[in-house]
Amino acid sequence: MKRKVKQSIYLNIFKIVAVDFPKLFNPISPIPLSFNIRSQLHYHYAKRVSPECIHTFLSVWTNRIEYHKAILQHNYRFDLADTETKIEDVHKKHALNSVQYMLGPPE
Repeated sequence: MKRKVKQSIYLNIFKIVAVDFPKLFNPISPIPLSFNIRSQLHYHYAKRVSPECIHTFLSVWTNRIEYHKAILQHNYRFDLADTETKIEDVHKKHALNSVQYMLGPPE
């Protein structure tokens, strides 16, 4: 999928989820999302948003440096029902590696 198309899908879906779930989808201060968030969003938006668009949105959302930093700062993931799930060390390590990669080599 072309970057422009991905960005357009992301922005359109963001406008919807940011209104419905502002705590989960705060662009300045994101919180880690539970692994079942995709299926919950599919169910919640079944008639309004395609599964492919939800997948694209979550892919862009969770690959932002702000999201990876949130994984490092928090100990729990959250879903639409505000249920907490502990973040495992392996996921924190992955987030740290991702942040370091995104920032590039130290000068």
